[in-house]
Formats: sequence, structure tokens, C-alpha cells
Amino acid sequence: MRVRKRGAGQEDPARAAIIERELSIGPMAASILCSRGIDTPEAARTFLYYEDLCDPFGFHGMEEAVALIRCAVEEGKRIVVYGDYDCDGISACAILVDCLFSMGARVEPYIPSRAQEGYGLNLTAMEQICEGTGLVVTVDCGIGSMEEIQYLRDRGVDVVLTDHHTPGEVLPPANVVLNPKVQSPAGAGELCGCGMAFQLARALGADPDAYLPTAAIATIGDIVPLTGENRSIVKRGLRLMNQHPPVFVSALLEEARLHYETITATQVAFMLVPRINAAGRMDDAMLAYRLLLEKTPSKAQEYARTLCGYNTKRQAMEEEILKEALRQLAEHPPRDRRGVYAFGRGWHQGVVGIVASRLTERFGMPAVVGSIDAEGKCTASLRSVGGVDIHHVLTACSDLFSRYGGHAQAGGFTMDEENIPAFIQRFEDVLFSDYGREDFMVQEDYDASIGVEDIGLALSGDLALLEPFGCGNPVPVFLLEGAQVENIREFGKTAIHLKMGLCQNGHSAEGILFKAESKGPIYGGQRYRMLGNLELEHFRGNVSANFIIKSAEPYERDLTSRFRERGYDCVKAFLTGTALPMEEIEGEEVTYEDIGFLLEENPFGTLIRSATPMAAMDFCAWLTSQEGGEDLMPEIAIGALSNGQHSRNTLLLAPQQPVSGMERFGRIVYLDGIWIRPEIDSEQEVYDCGGGQFVQRFAREMLLTRERFAAIYREAMGTGQRTHRDLNQLCGALAKIQGENIITVSFAVYQFLQLGFFRLIRSGKGVRLQAVPQKGKLDITATELYRHLTKLAGR
Repeated sequence: MRVRKRGAGQEDPARAAIIERELSIGPMAASILCSRGIDTPEAARTFLYYEDLCDPFGFHGMEEAVALIRCAVEEGKRIVVYGDYDCDGISACAILVDCLFSMGARVEPYIPSRAQEGYGLNLTAMEQICEGTGLVVTVDCGIGSMEEIQYLRDRGVDVVLTDHHTPGEVLPPANVVLNPKVQSPAGAGELCGCGMAFQLARALGADPDAYLPTAAIATIGDIVPLTGENRSIVKRGLRLMNQHPPVFVSALLEEARLHYETITATQVAFMLVPRINAAGRMDDAMLAYRLLLEKTPSKAQEYARTLCGYNTKRQAMEEEILKEALRQLAEHPPRDRRGVYAFGRGWHQGVVGIVASRLTERFGMPAVVGSIDAEGKCTASLRSVGGVDIHHVLTACSDLFSRYGGHAQAGGFTMDEENIPAFIQRFEDVLFSDYGREDFMVQEDYDASIGVEDIGLALSGDLALLEPFGCGNPVPVFLLEGAQVENIREFGKTAIHLKMGLCQNGHSAEGILFKAESKGPIYGGQRYRMLGNLELEHFRGNVSANFIIKSAEPYERDLTSRFRERGYDCVKAFLTGTALPMEEIEGEEVTYEDIGFLLEENPFGTLIRSATPMAAMDFCAWLTSQEGGEDLMPEIAIGALSNGQHSRNTLLLAPQQPVSGMERFGRIVYLDGIWIRPEIDSEQEVYDCGGGQFVQRFAREMLLTRERFAAIYREAMGTGQRTHRDLNQLCGALAKIQGENIITVSFAVYQFLQLGFFRLIRSGKGVRLQAVPQKGKLDITATELYRHLTKLAGR
């Protein structure tokens, strides 16, 4: 977990203290404002409290647009508002059509089909529209549609182009172009498409309050910065939404069975926007358009019910496509690649982008997911990681596409199916030639460090002043170091989420980890380093603050400490693993320098497997002693690979048999010579680092005399019969009392359980040993396991 503090190196406690004092706000809020560049009382006051909307006539072309539209209305011309099929485009279309209708205009909406027409203007639609039309107003599209706009103008149709996407050097030949990136009032340069349409409606004389909730939802949904004008739109829109919810908002919340004390930007983003987007993704975006304008509750309820059904269908389809994509990747793991690729016939184009995002999260590398239609056309979406610029990579492949577009973190293209192999090869070539290993490393930002004692309503209230949160003003993320995890419980329909207690210095709080299976194992009783945010939970009239965990890793980052925490697990894995049939490694012999080269060459695809902590510790000590070695350090896993499916370079200590996930890696390095043949397939490169001396050392640590076994047995009769969190903690307690090595004690307890000296009793509170009466005496050093260990120790 690579973390970076926002505003690192620019901290100024004195400035934060001034803001705290002059604005009478909490210290954490003041500190976060400063770290985000809002470091004067004036700037902080403006950010927190200023909500005035800008002058809509401050946008270049607004006066001309208003005049042209008013003229068209007065002359009774047919006006078509051309939108887009996402939440932003649908909302923009709804606002402007309603505004023009209220002015007495002959106005109609046109929203293209995602599946049949794709994004933006197209000539087929222009042919249909221009017949009998006097004015076309585009919303959320058109800035790149030179040919289509010219087609309309050549046929005498006036065009007011409103869009927010970045214009080219030459603007389309519309009568008027309204784009905040051309010229806009201060703070209004990052409007979404609906935000621009909202400003046009204001300039036409509309009451802003009538459209602010819709504009706020679109602004949140299009992930534009929630600063300046956007912040004013969202703050005011949310307030109106909570005071007097529009009919469509009430209908959506009711159908989705969502009940909030207060609707926040986060809830809009995750609960309302996906349901509005579902119409364009799954069927006809006009359904969402009708819902936004519906004033009759019963009719709105029908529309909302259908939308929620589409959203459920979208989720099911998403899971189905994801499952198929994962099956493909399981059959052909991305072992030596820097990207993951999945293509399927008939996959819904409205879902492939979401699946690409989920693959990127699982694998930690750029993902491409494409749908192939009956004519052999492949339409794909891409998502990136770290510093890899997807648009740059796509441009290098552009001769293979019929169309493409995107930005640094996401993109899309259409091409012939036959070009897929050439595309993958070209894409990989660019990823290897133009990007280094650092570009694939994901840095996670946080705002401040806190302790468990800080998690509560006081801090949540302090942070609430900074809302609404979103792009440009992210939810504050905190670094929590050294909290111990206790009382882990599963929850959710499929039990994929976890709740847990977080304990530190006598304080406790509730932690929640969503989709835990993709974020690595969490063990009770261990201390962790976590990134997360605070979230209020309302339950039966009570309010509490939870810590929502974004990512976590063991707090003890050196292998020695982590091994001590998992001593029994490591010893058991070694004993059960070495008891299986083993063969000599038939791989290439390598040195530590060779392994370092593998790690430097590619951040993905190398698994270093160590059955003993000695070998792992020795290699890590060597690597960190080399120049730049810290940056090459692989991820550390103990017992099992992470539940995600990434193939980032990993060191796996004490693998539990059978090892799941080794197929992800193209290169397997054995540090200490213990190799079980079924683990490897013929296509994986195998490397042998020797290391037999580490096996001997580990085995010798376990060999005990009868007297030492007896002493541990006597202590286990007392300490061992008290409840402990798990066997790791129990063995640690015995080792501390006996003054023994954790390895030695763990082996003894493992033997006791195998021979039936004790039963392991499990309960909700943990585990304990229960003594079993023995008939006669048994020489524990004469057992088969002890003889096997003696052989491994070379004695």
C-alpha cells in the first residue's frame, strides 16, 4: 500500500490555526482546507459559505444564443434539443425542453440510442431532424461534430451548440457555441453539460430553483470538480432536494427502498445516478427523461420502478459478463502482460465499461473489455491505473480503429474483430516501451493521520462543513496506523462485506470493509495500517460514526514481526507442505541478483515462494540493501495469496496447500528448494534459488528434547486451556512464558494436536486447548513427523 499525504511539504499549522480561529471551525477541517490549497480565511469563507450563482451572460455567446432562441420561439419554429444518453445529457435535455416549453416553444427532445447510434451527433439523425426544423440546440455534445453541424447549416437549420467537452482549435460552424471552456465567468469553467444547459435556462428567464436539483444530480454524476460554480449548484440543489424533494427523486428513493435522514452527494452518486444511467445503458434513455419531467407521483412511480428494474438487470448482466471475463482470464492468465483483455460476443455495450473498471481493480493493471456484434465489429471500453495514459496508448493503435476516444484514465474504441490480436500486441508493446514500473504503481492519497479515539461524531460533524464531496473535493481519507482488528463478522446478502472492531490504546470503533474478497485477507487479533473515511450510520434513532476501510495492510511491515504474529500458521504450512511428495526443482538456477532483475523488468508476473521465514527474510534484507531495492520490494503475503486476482510481483511466505492463485504468475521463484510438482504448469518459467540451508535451519528450530516437550506440555495444561484469539496468539503466550522460540512452541502444539494430547475447542470468543487423558507414555521424539523433521534438518 503506497500512500501519499495530500499537500505534503506544504503544511502550515499557523495558517490552519488562523482559519480555525477566524471561521470558528474544527481543527481537522481547517487543516484539510489548507492541505487542499484553501489556506486563507477569505478563501476558506468563500469555499464554505459562498453559494451565489454566476451571471449566465458571462459565458461567451450567451446573448446571441438567447436572442436566437427567443426569435425561434416567437416565430413558432420547431426546435429540437439534441442530448445524450447518460445522466448528464438526459438531465440537460430535460431542463432545456421544459424551459422552452414554458416559453411557449414548439420543442421536442432527441436522445440517441447508445447501441444503435453511439455518442454525439450522427448524420442519420441529422437527416431525420432537419426536416421541418428551424433550430437545433445540442446539450452535452456537439463540440467535435464538424460534419454534422455543417450538414444542418447547409440546409438552413440554425444551431445553438452547448457542450462542456474540450473544444478543438477550430469550433464547429454553429450559429452560437456555448462552452465553459471557451469563455466563462470566474469559477464556472468546469461545468458539466447539464450545468451549461442550466445556465442557458437561467439566461432565458427560468427560475433556477426549478432546475437546481436536476442540475446538482447531473453535476455529481458527471464527476466534474465540485468547486466554484459547481459547488454552488450542488449545495443549493441538495438543500432543495432535502427540503422539497422533486417528484422524480421521491419516486426513485421509494422504489429503491432507500431512506436517508439527509440526501448527500455521495448517496446521489451511488444510488440515484446509476438508476438514471440504467435507462441509456439497458434500453431507451427517454424513459429517464420522462421521469425527470413527470409531475404526477403515480406515473413517476411507474417510471422509477422500470428504471430500478433496469438497474437490477444491469447489475446482473454486469456480474454475468464479469464472470465470463474472469473465466477467460483464468484460462489464459495475463502472466507476462501489463494489461488484461476480455472480449465476448453479444456483451451489452452499456456494461463493458463497468466490467473494465472492476477488472482494473482486481488485477491492478489496465483493462480492455469488448463486445463483438453479429457483423464482427468490436466495441470496447478501457480503464487505466497509476500513471498510464490510456488516450496516449490508444493513439498509438489508432490505425486499427474505425473510431476511438477518451482521456488519461478511460477510453473506448470500435474496430474489426480480426484486429483484436494485433491490437493486444500493439497495446502491450506501448505499455512496455513507454511506461516504467512506477507508472503502474497506484498511490493512495490521504488527508491526515488519526487514531481510533478520533473516530466519532465530533470529527464527523467537523468534516460535514466541507461537504458536498466529490471530484475536486474528495471525501477526507485518513491513515489509521496500528489499530488491532477484533470480532470480524460477515454481512450482506452474499456475505461479501465485513464488520469488525478496531481497538487502540483502550479505545474502540466499528470498521467496515466492503467487497472484502477483492482486498486481501484480514485476520482478527492483528494490527493493521488502514486508509479509510468516516461515515455516519443511522439505526433505530441512534447515530454512530464508522470507519469505512478502503485498503489495509499489516501494521508490522518487516517480515520478522509479521512472522511472529502468524507463527503457528507458518509452522503448520511448512509441516503439511513438506509432508507432501516433493521433487527436485527442474528450473533455472538463479541468484538474488537475477531475481532483482526479474522484479525490475516487470512489476507483474513474478511469484517468489518461500516455505521458510529465514529464506524470505534473507532475500528481503539483501533487496533493501541494494540501491533502489526498496522500490522493487514485492508485495508480501503469508499463507495465501490475496483474494484479488492481480499478478503484481509477490513474495509468498509459508504457503498453505493447495496454493490458490499461482496460475496468475508467469515466473515462479523458489527461494528454499521446496517444490511440489502439481503447483506448476508447463508454460510457467521456474527458477531455483537453492536455499536448502534455510530448510535445515527452520527444521532445526523445531527439534526439541523430550524434556522441553514436557515443559511446554505442562504449560499448555494451564495457559493453553484459557481462551485465546487463535492458535497464533496461544502459541505466542506459551512462548513468552516458557522463554522459547515461537517456532519451537508452534511445532510442539502442532504435535500435541496431531497426537491427540489435546482437543482444539472453538467458540465465538476464540480457541482453547482441552487436555485428553493419556494411557501410558509416548516418546514424542519417536513419531513419524519428528523423524521427517530430523531428516529435513540433516541430522
